[in-house]
Amino acid sequence: MKSKGHLMHLAEEHLKEFLPARYQELEGTGELQAKLENLAEQTIKEMTQLMERGMREFEAWEVVREKYILVKPEADPYQAVATEEDRANQARLGEMMADWQETQRVIDAALDEDGEEHRQTATPDKAP
Repeated sequence: MKSKGHLMHLAEEHLKEFLPARYQELEGTGELQAKLENLAEQTIKEMTQLMERGMREFEAWEVVREKYILVKPEADPYQAVATEEDRANQARLGEMMADWQETQRVIDAALDEDGEEHRQTATPDKAP
């Protein structure tokens, strides 16, 4: 079984390379070592459970490794909650979408009115 220290090292190196902003955040707040320990402990716990059910070590590692240690950047468990900046950006995006939708309604209404006028003026008064 992989040691806790080895798993912590793997998680730290992965974090540095693929999630550098999160790595710096954890390091800056002093939470990095605690997070790495937790990730390693969770990995060992789940691998042990899987191996008790009959999996070989390499099979258990393949199942668990991307969940805690080799996390894909788009599935970042290190980031439990959105930052204040994320929430502000989301709010701005919502406002922009609402503005865009209102603009589309105005344009659609104007086109409908123009189309109605056009149809009325395009109708010949006299048949040829």
